Amino acid sequence: MTPSTSPLTETFIANGGRLWTRVGVGVKVVALASVSVYIALFMPTYAIANLGMPTAAAFVSTLVFGVIMSAGSPFIGKLADRVCPARVMNWVAAGTLVLGVPLFILLNQSPNLVTMIGIELVLGVLGAAYFAPLPAIMSAMFPVQIRTTGLSLGYNIGVTVFGGFAPFILTFLISTTGSLLVPGYYVVAIAALSLASIVVSRRVFQQR
Repeated sequence: MTPSTSPLTETFIANGGRLWTRVGVGVKVVALASVSVYIALFMPTYAIANLGMPTAAAFVSTLVFGVIMSAGSPFIGKLADRVCPARVMNWVAAGTLVLGVPLFILLNQSPNLVTMIGIELVLGVLGAAYFAPLPAIMSAMFPVQIRTTGLSLGYNIGVTVFGGFAPFILTFLISTTGSLLVPGYYVVAIAALSLASIVVSRRVFQQR
């Protein structure tokens, strides 16, 4: 392909409509990936501040999440190559819809190290299974002329809006509503948004 002599003009003017349409969908696809990580990192603060768990126990469980994410991603990537990335991400989003609230109910009923490790284990599996195929579906969403810009915008806006503000939003909602199940409802809402966006991506942008 011949390099563009006016890349900014080509990206934001000639392809502006295609770019921002796909960025809008991409932001929502990224949402669940971002929130899953920030929820896992928020869990120790949540457990210590709201459930009175020991500091060491709360933070040890986060290590489990990181190990599962790192170790599981290559295997999920191989699975996604075989059955298609969007399908794997659909399964994860649907699973998160089902498990989001029950996980927090369980933690509130049994606030101990074993429960925290179990929950972080589940979150780690779901996170790895969603994150590993994400680059593939995001890359395929954008035509080659605007791929780098579109992927960068979609990913960074999604992480900032849905992940970066998650601890603040959750802390505010917990203090306002008094419900310790707010994080579960938040995760479920984001999972529904991402699931709908993956469906749109597959149907509108003809992704596998």
